[in-house]
Amino acid sequence: MNLSPHDPRLKAYCDRNAPEIFHSVSYRHDIWKEDPFDVKAIHVEARAAFERLLDRAINTPDITSGRILLLLGESGAGKTHLLRAFRNTTHQRSLGYFGYMQMSSETEDYSRYILGYLIESLDRPYYETRTSTSGLIRLSNALADTFVSGSTVERIKMSVRKELMTAFREKDISLEGVQKAVSFMAKCIVKEPRFYGIDIDLISAFLYLQRNDPYLKNLVLKYLRCENLSPRYRHSLGGIVPRNRKEDPAFLVEWIGRLMWAAHHTPLILCLDQMEDIYNMEDAKVQFRRVMTAARDIADRIPACLVIISCLEDYYLKLKDEVAKSIQDRIEIDPEPVVLDSQRTVEEIKQLAEYRLRYLFRRMNVVFDPADPTAPIPASEIERLGKRRTRDALNWLREYLDKAAAGQMPPPPEVILETGAQRQGECDCV
Repeated sequence: MNLSPHDPRLKAYCDRNAPEIFHSVSYRHDIWKEDPFDVKAIHVEARAAFERLLDRAINTPDITSGRILLLLGESGAGKTHLLRAFRNTTHQRSLGYFGYMQMSSETEDYSRYILGYLIESLDRPYYETRTSTSGLIRLSNALADTFVSGSTVERIKMSVRKELMTAFREKDISLEGVQKAVSFMAKCIVKEPRFYGIDIDLISAFLYLQRNDPYLKNLVLKYLRCENLSPRYRHSLGGIVPRNRKEDPAFLVEWIGRLMWAAHHTPLILCLDQMEDIYNMEDAKVQFRRVMTAARDIADRIPACLVIISCLEDYYLKLKDEVAKSIQDRIEIDPEPVVLDSQRTVEEIKQLAEYRLRYLFRRMNVVFDPADPTAPIPASEIERLGKRRTRDALNWLREYLDKAAAGQMPPPPEVILETGAQRQGECDCV
């Protein structure tokens, strides 16, 4: 359908101040934001595999299989976009905690690397659309609620426990008073059956976050990252002993995962993205072996967890034989790797355009017409874009928009502009 030059949709579409809607590359920080452009009809098989494994982790946590999901695909297939969808599904429905990291740095200790990015992930809003509360505070709140309603402190009336918690959170209390309160609450919590065996220092560290004190939070983050604490800082956290031995990061990832299960009966989901970056490092084979071993070790340690590994297919095939056959089997059997189809159908590309235009018109206070969902882009042009990669289709749609906004004839669909090399901090995603 040809639109009149005065049609509000055309004006909004060509407005240089309108939101960018056809970007084909995202920054890694976008993983934490809701995605208004997610087309659930794309990569249905991978979405179903994730849902199945997540359900297994929640309902049968002691089953040792089905804890690692390997996603393979070519550049531009939408791997990181899919991980963003997994994260939003998990947190929107409060089904777990999502830790995301790009494997873009060389290190001798991937357990520490994974722990650091897990803590960074938990320090972000759990689900930004709904609340600014971070995953760390959400866990801390669960511990506080356990103290208030727990069965092991029945000798104190619940109303009194609520008053104690309110005072602890809001009143001006001396450091010694804070330490004594945390010690008492932690002792009560570890006596609750579901917290049996959970490390009391870890519980104490999370309880300190209830004070909403930037100084104490800074020290708690250092403790959770297995960094050293000076004697003065240890004293501020009630004499807590830092976990800075070589083996401690792996243990702390395990105990955080166990704490999540005890607090919410939900699993830890760790997502290792852009594994292909290891291929360009020195000693790539050694680095690949280290990270795969660390991923297997985490999956073995935590009863309720799911590890997702995302990698370019050809790079994985070149490096997979560098790891032990037993690790390969854990990664590639039950479930088998999911290979993403990079070519989009015409209907999928129509939905890619429709979702973005619907968002644009809503932001620009323009009525969207579901009878002509891709206007002002002619449907006949989109029908010629079939069997393109998602990124290529979006690049053409962006180029079409740029030409239209400049008053020029749009390029033919055969002209697909590549984005070139990834900039630092960007994901191989759409």
